[in-house]
Parts: sequence; structure tokens; C-alpha cells
Amino acid sequence: MFDIRLADNSRSKGCGSVALKQIVDYVFNNYPNKKRIEATTRNDNKAMRRVLEKCLFVKEAHYRKGWSGQDGKDYDAIGYGILKEDWELGSVTELDWNA
Repeated sequence: MFDIRLADNSRSKGCGSVALKQIVDYVFNNYPNKKRIEATTRNDNKAMRRVLEKCLFVKEAHYRKGWSGQDGKDYDAIGYGILKEDWELGSVTELDWNA
């Protein structure tokens, strides 16, 4: 498990994408038995959602009121995943929501 949080002065500079790519590369290069990596973020964290999608993660789940915020509010949580084969090919296997 890992948590990426950037200081205000480091945001919107590509640091999140660089960090996430390094983590994904590390896991898939050093743990050959790993077939996927999962990530979860709040639905209102648009920046992190863009980073995940840029790094080939696919939205796989939407958890209503699945994240309790420090402000006492409940937020929806969004689940993402990346498959090792997608990482190897540099592509995304689209999810069939109607299957």
C-alpha cells in the first residue's frame, strides 16, 4: 500500500505521474507474481484521477460514500486498476461494464 500526497508547490508539475510510474515499474519489475495493482481515490480528487488514467489505470469501481473525509463528510470512492499486461504493452484493456 502507498499513499501519494504532494505539497502545494509541487502540484500541476507532473510529479504525481512520475511518482506513480516509478511505483508501478518497481512493483512489476521486482515482483513477477504481481498481475495487477489497484488504487482508490475520492471522486472529487480530479487531479489524482487524471494521474491514474495517464498512467494506464482503468476505472473499475465506484463506491458510493466509500471514503470518510477528515471534514466529517462521506465521499464516493473510485477504484482503479492496472494490469501487468497493459503496463508491458503500454496500452489499456477497456472494461466491459455490460459483461
